[in-house]
Amino acid sequence: MTPTETRYDQIEKETLALTWECEQSWEYILGKSISVETDHKPLVPLLNTHILDQLPPRIQRLMRFHFKEIKHAPGKKMYVADALSRPQIRSQTVKSTINDDKMHAHIGSVVSSLPASNAPLQQIMEAQEEDPVCSQIKV
Repeated sequence: MTPTETRYDQIEKETLALTWECEQSWEYILGKSISVETDHKPLVPLLNTHILDQLPPRIQRLMRFHFKEIKHAPGKKMYVADALSRPQIRSQTVKSTINDDKMHAHIGSVVSSLPASNAPLQQIMEAQEEDPVCSQIKV
């Protein structure tokens, strides 16, 4: 959130989250009626009115999407959103589902079947070593 958005009222922050999600998925939902579940109860009657001139300007920008229904669902019943908002699992608690030998054999078979010669593959491997993100995930 921008510094300005952090000063929004809570209902505007909830609308901002809904707007952000709709804008991320606009190719799939534009022109279609969609159903929305929210754990913010005051948002339901506000968005169900559809009277644009009575809505705050920050909420009006959400109205380009057509909501078939907007329902309230308690936060404890929104399992996927709840799981996504939780801190990530610590790496010590994650157990591998495949042993290292099988994993390396699979990676080797994938690399050997790539449609590239050894020189480009070597360049890719060197670039991954230098990349800060790739070097963190490489075991």
